[in-house]
Amino acid sequence: MKLAPLVLLLCCGLAHATQTYRVQPGDTLYRIARTAGVSVDDLIALNGLTTSTLGLGQTLTLPGSAPATPPSAAPSPSASPSPLPSNRLERGIFLPDRLPAPSTFRAAGFGNRPTSAYLSGVGYVHQTFNNCGPASISSALTLYGLNIPQNKYQAQLRPGGQYMSAGAGQKLLKKLGFDAPVNKGGTLADVKREVAAGNPVIVLQYAKQIGKVPHWRVVRGYDEAQGIIVMSDPLHGPNVALTERDFDLLWNTQGRLYIPVRRG
Repeated sequence: MKLAPLVLLLCCGLAHATQTYRVQPGDTLYRIARTAGVSVDDLIALNGLTTSTLGLGQTLTLPGSAPATPPSAAPSPSASPSPLPSNRLERGIFLPDRLPAPSTFRAAGFGNRPTSAYLSGVGYVHQTFNNCGPASISSALTLYGLNIPQNKYQAQLRPGGQYMSAGAGQKLLKKLGFDAPVNKGGTLADVKREVAAGNPVIVLQYAKQIGKVPHWRVVRGYDEAQGIIVMSDPLHGPNVALTERDFDLLWNTQGRLYIPVRRG
């Protein structure tokens, strides 16, 4: 993958030029903003965007600082970011600059959803050894007023000490009165719709390195302006984030499983 150079567009009567950038495979709004030295919010405002999702080949306007040159002068390219390998994380797990505002929106019939949502009632349970599955269930159920220790159903969820399976988690959640379908082939849009509707989503991903340890965590929010997914992660913390690109990459294990936890 080779990123196209930034092209200077001359603005008559202005003291500064503006730049445009054509979106390449693997690009995210966060990465482009960081490379250009601007905030994601400024980039969104400058381009009139309503979502952080970018289309391949889409042209973005970037703030420019180079003096305008006569029309006869050739455009001078600016430095472009080094391309990321398709299997390399952009940023990894991090603490977001700000959390999305707590959401009061409930999408009737999974219709239109807001550009950000956050479930403040989701709890946080720090896992014991290899207990990310039961800890994630405990964290998700806090939203519904249930404070269940992670070891209460550990033997049922992890017979013989093995990792929790999606089926075992679903069986317990149904027994407790919740609708908890096990879905495969999940997308970012699927997770966002559930969170916007008020449902925490338990996902199975790689913990932090592609191809390494599988790990259960709870999605509790998203913010398209920042291009992030916010999680209660039993290993890393109650409000950690991944860029949308990194979340998608770490999800490429065992069929992109996700379990929305809905009231029964």
